[in-house]
Amino acid sequence: MNKLCEKLGIKYPIIQAGMAGGAATPELVSAVSNAGGLGILAASRLTPSQLKEVILKIKSKTQNPFGVNILLAPPEDGNKDVELAQDYLDNFRNELGLSTNSSNISIPPSMTSQYLEIIFEEKVPVLSIGLGDPTNITELAHSHNITVMTMVTTVNEAIQVVRGGTDIIVAQGAEAAATGRLLN
Repeated sequence: MNKLCEKLGIKYPIIQAGMAGGAATPELVSAVSNAGGLGILAASRLTPSQLKEVILKIKSKTQNPFGVNILLAPPEDGNKDVELAQDYLDNFRNELGLSTNSSNISIPPSMTSQYLEIIFEEKVPVLSIGLGDPTNITELAHSHNITVMTMVTTVNEAIQVVRGGTDIIVAQGAEAAATGRLLN
């Protein structure tokens, strides 16, 4: 057994990706965990009540470790970036004779604190994090005996999250959804 397996309490060093959008069903997550790997549920497209329901379903199907992946929301002023992008696109809209700023896109409010409350309450063994710096979450997760795994795309990101207390880094390229990017 290697150190990764020991840390996660799994038999094989196989970690199933969270795959938001429905691919990582409770059945898949529990099957991977039951087979000795680590199944991961993606929370990002679930409401907090759906997340709790799915976690309970996974727990009813496996006694083995599994994880929940959350994507950290951009800063609350992230809508300014959307406005800047819309302004830039308006140049092309004008050129094409389209109405300007026709898209009403905004960054939804973060559900991170609600997700974490459920993850802690349900004693999910592993918290997987992408799209942000988990430093302010890591100590809290550790206080609930939760292992923190963070997705990164660069060596600098890996160094940053390890310094911030992350237990496990998942190095992935941009071709794999690149959910490690956006660290500050």
